[in-house]
Amino acid sequence: MNGVYGITEGTHDLIRLQIVGALSVQAVETMLLELEHLARRAGGRPRVLVDLTLATNPTPVLAHGSFIRALRRGCRAQVAVFGAAPLVNHRAQMVIQMARATDQVRFFGSEDEALGWLSGSPTLVPVGVFASL
Repeated sequence: MNGVYGITEGTHDLIRLQIVGALSVQAVETMLLELEHLARRAGGRPRVLVDLTLATNPTPVLAHGSFIRALRRGCRAQVAVFGAAPLVNHRAQMVIQMARATDQVRFFGSEDEALGWLSGSPTLVPVGVFASL
């Protein structure tokens, strides 16, 4: 069974993405196009909160290229990811490193920590900060 995703817009340029299950390559590409459209419409540097709590499997390897291209297209979104299982988290972090987007994407243990980072709280420490490649 293929997974599903939901995208909602919040206040103050916050875009919330939730992934349930495992997305197909086509679903990943459609989702990324929607996110890019919302980010452009928001202008400036939109903030994206990604909930992977119900993501059961990593995306297919073929979808990694779609993520990398989207991150390299110049989207200046600030992205906070939380709730990922260890394998999903590991694969997502690898893709972020390959896209050289470690300055704009962080991984957190909880939604509260992720929202704190997105709102600019300096007291929270992300669980997945990388050195530049």
